[in-house]
Amino acid sequence: MKKRTDRLRRMFVALWGSTLLFANAALCQSPSYVVPPESQAVPEGATAYLSVSVNGALPITYTWHRNFEFTNYYSVTLDSTNCSLVLTNMTPDKACFFNLDVSNVYGYAPGKQVIVAVISAGMETNGFALTIHGLTNSVWRIDYTTNLVSSGWLTLTNLTIPGTPPVIKFVDLAATNLNRFYEVVPTVY
Repeated sequence: MKKRTDRLRRMFVALWGSTLLFANAALCQSPSYVVPPESQAVPEGATAYLSVSVNGALPITYTWHRNFEFTNYYSVTLDSTNCSLVLTNMTPDKACFFNLDVSNVYGYAPGKQVIVAVISAGMETNGFALTIHGLTNSVWRIDYTTNLVSSGWLTLTNLTIPGTPPVIKFVDLAATNLNRFYEVVPTVY
Protein backbone atom coordinates (compact mmCIF):
# COMPACT_ATOMS: atom_id res chain seq x y z
CA MET A 1 0.00 0.00 0.00
CA LYS A 2 2.85 2.39 0.85
CA LYS A 3 4.49 1.80 -2.59
CA ARG A 4 1.22 2.61 -4.37
CA THR A 5 0.74 5.82 -2.32
CA ASP A 6 4.30 6.95 -3.08
CA ARG A 7 3.82 6.20 -6.78
CA LEU A 8 0.55 8.19 -6.87
CA ARG A 9 2.21 11.06 -5.03
CA ARG A 10 5.07 11.11 -7.57
CA MET A 11 2.58 11.05 -10.49
CA PHE A 12 0.63 13.93 -8.99
CA VAL A 13 3.80 15.99 -8.48
CA ALA A 14 4.96 15.17 -12.02
CA LEU A 15 1.60 16.14 -13.53
CA TRP A 16 1.37 19.28 -11.42
CA GLY A 17 4.91 20.26 -12.46
CA SER A 18 4.18 19.76 -16.16
CA THR A 19 0.99 21.80 -15.88
CA LEU A 20 2.95 24.58 -14.24
CA LEU A 21 5.52 24.54 -17.05
CA PHE A 22 2.74 24.58 -19.66
CA ALA A 23 1.07 27.55 -17.98
CA ASN A 24 4.37 29.46 -17.90
CA ALA A 25 4.98 28.73 -21.60
CA ALA A 26 1.49 29.97 -22.51
CA LEU A 27 2.01 33.26 -20.68
CA CYS A 28 5.23 34.16 -22.51
CA GLN A 29 3.48 35.58 -25.55
CA SER A 30 2.67 38.89 -27.14
CA PRO A 31 -0.91 40.11 -26.70
CA SER A 32 -3.72 39.13 -29.05
CA TYR A 33 -7.36 40.22 -29.04
CA VAL A 34 -9.93 37.80 -27.58
CA VAL A 35 -12.85 40.26 -27.48
CA PRO A 36 -12.04 43.52 -29.31
CA PRO A 37 -13.76 46.80 -28.43
CA GLU A 38 -16.99 47.50 -30.35
CA SER A 39 -18.34 50.65 -31.96
CA GLN A 40 -21.42 52.11 -30.33
CA ALA A 41 -23.94 54.91 -30.42
CA VAL A 42 -25.05 56.40 -27.11
CA PRO A 43 -27.70 59.00 -26.28
CA GLU A 44 -26.50 62.48 -25.33
CA GLY A 45 -25.52 62.59 -21.65
CA ALA A 46 -24.97 58.81 -21.43
CA THR A 47 -21.78 56.85 -20.77
CA ALA A 48 -19.88 54.85 -23.41
CA TYR A 49 -17.86 51.81 -22.33
CA LEU A 50 -15.11 50.62 -24.67
CA SER A 51 -14.04 47.25 -23.26
CA VAL A 52 -11.45 44.78 -24.49
CA SER A 53 -10.17 41.33 -23.50
CA VAL A 54 -6.78 40.07 -24.64
CA ASN A 55 -4.44 37.11 -24.18
CA GLY A 56 -0.76 37.52 -23.40
CA ALA A 57 1.89 37.83 -20.77
CA LEU A 58 1.29 40.39 -18.04
CA PRO A 59 1.65 43.30 -17.60
CA ILE A 60 -0.11 44.64 -20.70
CA THR A 61 -0.14 48.28 -21.82
CA TYR A 62 -3.40 49.56 -23.33
CA THR A 63 -3.03 52.75 -25.36
CA TRP A 64 -6.08 54.58 -26.74
CA HIS A 65 -5.70 57.16 -29.54
CA ARG A 66 -8.52 59.58 -30.41
CA ASN A 67 -9.43 60.73 -33.96
CA PHE A 68 -6.29 59.23 -35.55
CA GLU A 69 -3.96 61.43 -33.47
CA PHE A 70 -0.53 60.01 -32.67
CA THR A 71 -0.59 61.38 -29.13
CA ASN A 72 -2.07 59.12 -26.49
CA TYR A 73 -5.59 59.92 -25.37
CA TYR A 74 -5.23 57.45 -22.51
CA SER A 75 -2.60 54.84 -21.68
CA VAL A 76 -2.38 52.42 -18.77
CA THR A 77 -0.30 49.36 -17.90
CA LEU A 78 -2.21 46.67 -16.01
CA ASP A 79 -1.69 43.19 -14.60
CA SER A 80 -4.96 42.28 -16.27
CA THR A 81 -6.14 40.93 -19.62
CA ASN A 82 -9.28 43.12 -19.46
CA CYS A 83 -9.50 46.89 -19.80
CA SER A 84 -12.30 49.42 -20.26
CA LEU A 85 -12.21 53.05 -21.33
CA VAL A 86 -15.19 54.81 -19.74
CA LEU A 87 -16.43 58.00 -21.43
CA THR A 88 -19.00 59.85 -19.31
CA ASN A 89 -21.54 62.58 -20.10
CA MET A 90 -21.20 62.18 -23.86
CA THR A 91 -22.18 65.11 -26.08
CA PRO A 92 -22.20 65.34 -29.90
CA ASP A 93 -18.88 67.23 -29.89
CA LYS A 94 -17.27 64.26 -28.07
CA ALA A 95 -18.22 61.75 -30.79
CA CYS A 96 -15.05 60.37 -32.39
CA PHE A 97 -12.92 57.48 -33.60
CA PHE A 98 -10.78 55.53 -31.15
CA ASN A 99 -7.86 53.24 -31.94
CA LEU A 100 -6.56 50.79 -29.33
CA ASP A 101 -3.02 49.38 -29.32
CA VAL A 102 -1.98 46.70 -26.83
CA SER A 103 1.59 45.67 -26.04
CA ASN A 104 3.79 43.86 -23.53
CA VAL A 105 7.47 42.92 -23.30
CA TYR A 106 6.95 40.15 -25.90
CA GLY A 107 5.32 42.22 -28.62
CA TYR A 108 2.48 44.31 -29.95
CA ALA A 109 -1.04 43.72 -31.30
CA PRO A 110 -2.05 46.11 -34.09
CA GLY A 111 -4.77 48.64 -33.41
CA LYS A 112 -8.49 48.00 -33.34
CA GLN A 113 -10.61 50.95 -34.48
CA VAL A 114 -14.04 51.82 -33.10
CA ILE A 115 -16.47 54.68 -33.46
CA VAL A 116 -18.34 56.32 -30.60
CA ALA A 117 -21.39 58.19 -31.94
CA VAL A 118 -23.65 60.41 -29.86
CA ILE A 119 -27.36 60.68 -30.67
CA SER A 120 -28.96 63.95 -29.67
CA ALA A 121 -32.69 64.63 -29.42
CA GLY A 122 -33.92 66.50 -32.49
CA MET A 123 -30.61 65.87 -34.28
CA GLU A 124 -30.78 66.57 -38.00
CA THR A 125 -28.90 64.41 -40.52
CA ASN A 126 -28.36 64.47 -44.26
CA GLY A 127 -30.13 61.17 -44.75
CA PHE A 128 -29.23 57.53 -44.38
CA ALA A 129 -26.76 55.69 -46.61
CA LEU A 130 -26.59 51.94 -46.98
CA THR A 131 -24.17 49.77 -48.98
CA ILE A 132 -25.26 46.25 -49.91
CA HIS A 133 -22.78 43.62 -51.11
CA GLY A 134 -24.46 40.59 -52.63
CA LEU A 135 -24.64 38.05 -55.40
CA THR A 136 -24.97 39.39 -58.94
CA ASN A 137 -28.64 39.80 -59.95
CA SER A 138 -29.91 39.14 -56.42
CA VAL A 139 -32.88 41.31 -55.42
CA TRP A 140 -33.12 43.01 -52.03
CA ARG A 141 -36.07 44.79 -50.43
CA ILE A 142 -35.43 47.75 -48.11
CA ASP A 143 -38.13 48.31 -45.49
CA TYR A 144 -38.39 50.90 -42.75
CA THR A 145 -40.44 51.77 -39.69
CA THR A 146 -40.49 54.66 -37.26
CA ASN A 147 -41.57 52.47 -34.34
CA LEU A 148 -39.76 49.22 -33.57
CA VAL A 149 -42.64 48.04 -31.37
CA SER A 150 -45.15 48.01 -34.21
CA SER A 151 -45.14 45.43 -36.97
CA GLY A 152 -45.92 48.07 -39.59
CA TRP A 153 -42.83 47.95 -41.81
CA LEU A 154 -43.11 49.90 -45.09
CA THR A 155 -41.22 49.04 -48.25
CA LEU A 156 -39.01 51.83 -49.56
CA THR A 157 -37.62 50.12 -52.62
CA ASN A 158 -36.41 46.91 -54.26
CA LEU A 159 -32.84 46.82 -55.54
CA THR A 160 -31.03 44.43 -57.88
CA ILE A 161 -27.30 43.88 -57.35
CA PRO A 162 -25.37 44.70 -60.56
CA GLY A 163 -22.68 42.50 -62.11
CA THR A 164 -19.45 44.43 -61.60
CA PRO A 165 -18.88 45.28 -58.85
CA PRO A 166 -21.60 43.34 -57.00
CA VAL A 167 -22.37 46.32 -54.78
CA ILE A 168 -25.22 48.81 -54.66
CA LYS A 169 -25.54 51.98 -52.62
CA PHE A 170 -28.87 53.22 -51.33
CA VAL A 171 -29.53 56.66 -49.87
CA ASP A 172 -32.73 57.65 -48.07
CA LEU A 173 -32.75 61.45 -48.02
CA ALA A 174 -36.08 61.46 -46.16
CA ALA A 175 -34.35 60.11 -43.03
CA THR A 176 -33.36 63.47 -41.59
CA ASN A 177 -34.21 63.19 -37.91
CA LEU A 178 -32.96 59.71 -36.88
CA ASN A 179 -36.49 58.39 -36.61
CA ARG A 180 -36.28 55.54 -39.13
CA PHE A 181 -35.21 51.96 -38.57
CA TYR A 182 -34.28 49.76 -41.53
CA GLU A 183 -34.29 46.12 -42.50
CA VAL A 184 -32.81 44.69 -45.68
CA VAL A 185 -34.45 41.49 -46.90
CA PRO A 186 -33.18 39.30 -49.75
CA THR A 187 -36.10 38.36 -52.01
CA VAL A 188 -34.34 36.68 -54.99
CA TYR A 189 -30.86 35.22 -54.65
